[in-house]
Amino acid sequence: MNELLFHINSLYSTVNAIVQNAQMFDLGTLKDSLFWLIDNLCWAAISRLCVELSRDVFHTLGHQWDWLTRYHFSHHAAYKPGYVKRWSAYFTSLQQHDLPEALIMVLIATTFAFLACTQPIMSGSLLGCLLVVLHTLKQLVGTILRIFKVEWALKTDTMHKTLPLTEPPSIWRVNRSYHLRHHFGDPMAYFGVNFSILDKLMKTALSLKGRTIGFANHLNDLEHTLRSELIQAGGRVIPHHEPIDFEKTCILIIDISEVKGICPEGLIHQMEAFLSTVHTDEEIVTKEIWLIVSNAENAIAWDSLDDLYQRFLSDWITRRRIDAPCILRKIVLGSYQDHRQSPNVVSKSIVSAVQRDIRNIVVRSPGWVYLLQPLKEWMVSVYFRLGQ
Repeated sequence: MNELLFHINSLYSTVNAIVQNAQMFDLGTLKDSLFWLIDNLCWAAISRLCVELSRDVFHTLGHQWDWLTRYHFSHHAAYKPGYVKRWSAYFTSLQQHDLPEALIMVLIATTFAFLACTQPIMSGSLLGCLLVVLHTLKQLVGTILRIFKVEWALKTDTMHKTLPLTEPPSIWRVNRSYHLRHHFGDPMAYFGVNFSILDKLMKTALSLKGRTIGFANHLNDLEHTLRSELIQAGGRVIPHHEPIDFEKTCILIIDISEVKGICPEGLIHQMEAFLSTVHTDEEIVTKEIWLIVSNAENAIAWDSLDDLYQRFLSDWITRRRIDAPCILRKIVLGSYQDHRQSPNVVSKSIVSAVQRDIRNIVVRSPGWVYLLQPLKEWMVSVYFRLGQ
């Protein structure tokens, strides 16, 4: 009994101390601290974004401005397929490309820190910018140490590791699979170093140049114009009379928007057969499946049982994306009447979205669908990931 009373008194003392501290807490201080933190984070985010964009612009100019091209060429000459280094060219690249790039990053970050000094002291913007300056200085120091052949610094170049690839190209954050296509695919695309924002704006986030593209089934009125747009973008489209060799095909386009019934075994078999051909690093970064799905998946209510089947099939594709060895891209089209009346516009929209590496493409649909589709896709994906 005495022990119980002791614990009750201890609990009462603790609660009383918390209440007294809460009464003494100044809400004005909390408000100032919150604004300080938000301002700090905003300046840091903007500074980091501008630093990365300056890096990507410098990289892009290295391919398009003759004066820089001769220096940037050493960066590409430094690697053989599989990111195997040519060491003499690699150290030349560090001096002619990596070092100027790091200096530009430090310059941009320092400029933002200087601008932050002109702000009120309580804004907290200077601290956020200084953190970005430290980040760029880390990049600069790492580059200098690699120039001097410091062994542990050479291992920090994670983007060009010679290890096998383990995942398909990412969407926003550049990974090795994404960057591999720039070195050994199309050097006039995939300019992003850490983020793919500039590539999406320039429509260089995915290049169709030299890609072999096959249609698993007919797309009615849309197919002719889509074939023309793909050829114009540099793709090699397999004619109807030629059989599709999954081993040699880079992109397989499957229309499941008109599928009736819950088990379209033929199309699913084709999809799985294509995925089974993805083994090597090159296949991981170049192979894709484009699935044209029905806009019924965004409907609030279904008109028929077939609409429910379409929703089920679309959700199954979302689940398959989680562990697929390559990219699965969804294309959600509006009403068939829109496709028939303006196939040129629809085809151009599809190719433009693909070149920006949009994984959930919405074409000729009401405005709310453009917001709902990515949100719905993300929620279903999270559901399946949590259920694993």
